[in-house]
Amino acid sequence: MARGPNGQWPRFLAQETGNKSVMNVLDLVKATLACGGLAFLIYSFPVIGQVTLITILSLLWMGYAHRTITYLRRRRARNTRPVQSAQLT
Repeated sequence: MARGPNGQWPRFLAQETGNKSVMNVLDLVKATLACGGLAFLIYSFPVIGQVTLITILSLLWMGYAHRTITYLRRRRARNTRPVQSAQLT
C-alpha cells in the first residue's frame, strides 16, 4: 500500500482508488468483538437468539422487498404514458 501525496497513509483508500476497501485494525477489533459477543449470546440463550435472529433477518428482508417494490412501481410509472381519451365533437 502506497502513501498518499501528503506522505501519510490514506485513511479511506476506497475513496482514492474507487474499487478497493480497506479495514483498519480498530474496525477489525470492533467487528470481532461484536461477532464474538453475538455468538456467545446465541450459544448461551438459544431461544432468545433464534427469535432475535429471525426478527432481524425478517426486518432486513421486508426492507429490501419494500425498496424493490417501490423502485419497480416508480420505474413502471415513468415508462407508462397516460392514455389520451378521444374528444367528441
